[in-house]
Amino acid sequence: MQDYKTKMDEEISLRLESDSWNLSIAGRVLSEKNARKEKTIFRSYITSLAAASVFLVLFIFNVYSYFNTDTFSYNSYLYSYSSDSDSINTEETDLIINEAFPMR
Repeated sequence: MQDYKTKMDEEISLRLESDSWNLSIAGRVLSEKNARKEKTIFRSYITSLAAASVFLVLFIFNVYSYFNTDTFSYNSYLYSYSSDSDSINTEETDLIINEAFPMR
């Protein structure tokens, strides 16, 4: 058991004193650091691409649903001043506006 410990201590001291071993360890550390940095950049690129695609799909769906509905007739119905029984009563609307904005 003592022989293994002595041999291990000798190997450790040899490697600690060796400049080539230090450079190889430093090279591996730097290559691992660069690999992690590249992975982080790739992950952030994929994440931003996924988020942009989700917003694009939502935007396209929203535009499609806006033009697919009958918004123009709905708006014209809201602001019509006809005397039909289905339309908005303009006298009540004027009364509400006058109460809300008395200085107009």
